Amino acid sequence: MDYYCPPLTPLEMTLLNAEGCCAPAVNKVLKEHAPIDLIAGVQQYRHYKDTQYRIQSSANHLRKKEMQYLEKAMEVLSGLENANILGRIMAHNDVMMQELAETSGAVPHYLEIVKKFEGEVTKSTADPTINPLFSLSRPSAPLTTQKPPSTPQKERKAGSFQKKPMLKRRPQMMVYHRGHLPRDPRHVDWRCHRCRLLGHIRRDCPTRRIPRK
Repeated sequence: MDYYCPPLTPLEMTLLNAEGCCAPAVNKVLKEHAPIDLIAGVQQYRHYKDTQYRIQSSANHLRKKEMQYLEKAMEVLSGLENANILGRIMAHNDVMMQELAETSGAVPHYLEIVKKFEGEVTKSTADPTINPLFSLSRPSAPLTTQKPPSTPQKERKAGSFQKKPMLKRRPQMMVYHRGHLPRDPRHVDWRCHRCRLLGHIRRDCPTRRIPRK
């Protein structure tokens, strides 16, 4: 088409369903007024959607059956765990190693399982008694040495911390200009903003040039 055709919304797609409430009316319009290619396109769309619905229905049914069999398998597995199935199989490691040697990669896989097994190995598959020769020694819990609790800061003795003596500030040395000792007692502690020395002010600074009259 040479004009814009918007995509169909989910609500608009229901007009094309073969089992929808509007299907008879749509079929009549297509049969009496639509070209053959348009009718073929609608029929092909309905075929694919019907196939999808059938597969979806069977998939949901299979998914339910999958969950049912999974639950049953977990129940049986729990019983095998309580019967120490791995410990009984590992009681015959010699037979296992002979048979697994013929399969590539089977021996390392089995040895990895044996290495990480935390249960007990029995005397045989028929005798569930623990075999003391293969019994895994349980590592004892490491002894933890507890440090004595530290004394809170508030409960520490008064003499445990000594304050550092406060250093007194040294009195500032009075540096006067050699050519101008302070004459006015008010200017003794004053600093000149010109030469940065004490004892006079900028007006009386000896380094200040006296303008010629």
